[in-house]
Amino acid sequence: MYIDFYGLNNEPFRTTADGENLFLSPSHREALGSILYGIKQRKGVIVVTGEVGVGKTTILRRYLQIAAPMQGNGLQEQKTVHLFNSNVGFNRLLITILHQLGAEPCSDETAEMLAQFMAAPSCSF
Repeated sequence: MYIDFYGLNNEPFRTTADGENLFLSPSHREALGSILYGIKQRKGVIVVTGEVGVGKTTILRRYLQIAAPMQGNGLQEQKTVHLFNSNVGFNRLLITILHQLGAEPCSDETAEMLAQFMAAPSCSF
C-alpha cells in the first residue's frame, strides 16, 4: 500500500528493526557514535541500554551495516553476539556468549568459562 502510493523502494513499517530506514536523532547519533568509537578504540564490551522502543536494536543493526564493509579493509574481523533474552543468570549468559562465538564452554564452572571468554582474542573460536 505505502510502497506504490508514496513511490518507496521498500516497506517502511516492519515488525523488526531496520537499520536502513533510521532517522538519526541527536541521541541516536550519539549512541551510534559511541558504538563506533568504542569498537574502533577497542574499549572492550559495549552495552546499549534503554527503554523498550527507543531504537536500541535499530541502532545496532545500523552499526552492523556500517561495519560489514569496513572489515575487508585490513581491519580485524569482529564477532558480534546478540542476546535476545538478557533475563538470565550470569552462568547462562556466559554459556550463551561462548556458543554465539562458536566455542563450547570448557567447564560448568563460572570462573573457568569467564577465563575462556577473557582469552577470546587469542583463541580461535
